[in-house]
Amino acid sequence: MAIKIFLALVLAVMMPAGGQKVDVQPTDSVNAIVFFDEMNAKLAGAETRFGDLQPIQNPSSAIKQAAARESEVMEKLFKHRWAELQSVATVTENGDDILLARWNASQNFSSVKGVSVWDAPGFNLFFFEVNPSSLGSPDALRSLWQELFLFVTPPVDIVAIQFRTLHDAASTTGIVGMGWVTHNRNPGREDLRGYELYLAAYRSSSRGYICVWAGKRLIPSIFNSEDILVAERFPPLRDRLRPMRTLALLKEFHNAPERDLVVAREILSRKLTEEEFDQIFDAAPLEQLPLRVYVVMGEVFRLNKVGEFHAAIANLFNRYAKEGQGRTAPLEMILRSFRGSKEIDFSNMALDLISKGVAIRESVIYLEFRGSSVEIADKLQELPVPIELERQKQGAVREIFKRAGAWDRVK
Repeated sequence: MAIKIFLALVLAVMMPAGGQKVDVQPTDSVNAIVFFDEMNAKLAGAETRFGDLQPIQNPSSAIKQAAARESEVMEKLFKHRWAELQSVATVTENGDDILLARWNASQNFSSVKGVSVWDAPGFNLFFFEVNPSSLGSPDALRSLWQELFLFVTPPVDIVAIQFRTLHDAASTTGIVGMGWVTHNRNPGREDLRGYELYLAAYRSSSRGYICVWAGKRLIPSIFNSEDILVAERFPPLRDRLRPMRTLALLKEFHNAPERDLVVAREILSRKLTEEEFDQIFDAAPLEQLPLRVYVVMGEVFRLNKVGEFHAAIANLFNRYAKEGQGRTAPLEMILRSFRGSKEIDFSNMALDLISKGVAIRESVIYLEFRGSSVEIADKLQELPVPIELERQKQGAVREIFKRAGAWDRVK
């Protein structure tokens, strides 16, 4: 991966001066270009699926809504409108519900014969069918990319395109070109899924395509952020969960953050007893407990239900604290979830954990955000911590003194 990132940076530096937005250059290989492996894994299989597509005659409302969202994405990314939806179908691949949709050609973009979309939970993969001969020409590819994309237009604000095409693209099948898009929706984190915008040229035995992989977080407001990366879509997972009994919902946690968030939201929408609240966590296998705690407690905070579950949360924290090292990770998740909450205060418990050598780092961080009295600061100051956390502890002490108004104690 590091080599691919380095190559991307080198090629970006090589982009011609003078404000050229689309740079297409021939090359001997595209295998080392960023995102090649992901594209390579999807394109052939997706193209085959489109060839076998059996259209749905009476699509459900969820399918219609998904296709409508794809139209919105195309309006935000591309210059031309593909208004005539030809067919839709769904498939399941590795547990993910996929929408396959096909639009007829746009009257204003004669170079493209039609567009198909592989709509996965976390991304869209667009296939624009073009004349296969154009894939062997850098000039033709440059023209296609220039005519396809909206440049310097919110919300994505595309700045430039870098694309590399094989010298022998005219006689090769499979991926014959790869590229990427420089845009202003990049959150600055390479590991953050959902903001990808990568390009490919793909040639089968009889057809040619230019392809666009667009993450679903790239364009705000179109996709429900709570549904992105949730595999069950047709019907939506949240619709299937709604009529289920609360105890049955506990079996729907799969130790998958996005999916479990949907389950947690449904459970927390109900009036729960303290016993039912405890069962959410007691039913979790030990290895799944940290994620279960983090997802559910984070949702309690986000939904402003801390007051409703205050006693249950405090009792659960005390129970885990008594169990000590065996519950370190769940304790850390609770502290992390409620750093910003003023409805529940674990300051004294955090001090106690530090004194016992349990969850020290997370406890110090919690006190830095939440500790509010001179007494708490003095107690933290006296507690020994590992040498690598000493500076962080001193910083937390200063923040607590400031919060307490004890400016004379701030060093």
